[in-house]
Order: sequence, then C-alpha cells, then structure tokens
Amino acid sequence: MTLPSNTPTKKHRFNASRLHLPGQAAFFIFESNKTYAVATQLLTRVVDSITELNADDAGCIAVSGSHGGLSSARYALAARPLLSVFNDAGGGLDNAGVAALDFLQSHGLAACTIAHSSARIGESQSTLATGTITGLNAQAVALGIQAGWRCQQAVDLLLTPYKGKI
Repeated sequence: MTLPSNTPTKKHRFNASRLHLPGQAAFFIFESNKTYAVATQLLTRVVDSITELNADDAGCIAVSGSHGGLSSARYALAARPLLSVFNDAGGGLDNAGVAALDFLQSHGLAACTIAHSSARIGESQSTLATGTITGLNAQAVALGIQAGWRCQQAVDLLLTPYKGKI
C-alpha cells in the first residue's frame, strides 16, 4: 500500500481476521509508503479435545489433551490454528500417536507433541502446565519452538508481541 508522502502517520485498530491475521487483534500503522502490522493479541485455546475447535479459531494457539493421531489432525486442519499441541500418547503402533506432525506439515500447519509421561492425556491444563515437547514438525521449528521445552514456553514465545512489515 502506497500513501502520499505528505500523509501523516496514523494508527488504526482493525479486526485482523479481515486482513489475513486470523486469531489476532492488531494495530496497523501507516507511515509514508509503508504499512506495519503490530499484533496485540494472539488467542490461546486450551481444550481437552481438539474437536472443540472450529473455523473461528483459525490462527490461534491450540493446546489440547488429544492424542496426535490422524483423526485429531483432521480436526486441527479444519480449524487451522497457528500451532496445534497434542499428546504423543506413547507413540503407538507405527507411531500413530504422532501422525499429526507430518499430516499437518503437509498442509503448512505447525504442530508439536508432548510426552505422554509429562502430562495427562485428555487434560489440556496438564498439557500446558507440565507437558514437555518431544516432537515437532518443520513449521513449528520455523516458529522457534524446540524439543525439550515445556509447552508453556512455546506458548509464551508465540505470545511475544510481533511486529512485521506487510
């Protein structure tokens, strides 16, 4: 977006979902010929089951107590959160408990799993409070998340204010 050079700097509040920043409230600052987006809020959904998410949750951080299998991944895909957190459920046969990682990666979505021994399966508050990240896909790595972190650390990282040029 290019504005005339004599345009004064203005600060406006917009619903960011209308500007392809779903799940966020943002300020947009117009300076000369530059537009900057400053996200002021990133929503965190802490849900015992990933099935509780819907399209209105797009762009949120989804912390769930759900296993990281394909059935859970399909619900996450429909909601399209910025990050989906699952329980690895001990891996399971053929690593079925972490299948969401590759599936969501193939759709450009970040996901990670926490150790079944670090949090109760099906209890999202336990996932957030004591869950230790054991698996993550490339999209999650690109967000700066690391294996070995507590789930809360990953959430805190993503809640750090963001300023990016559009």
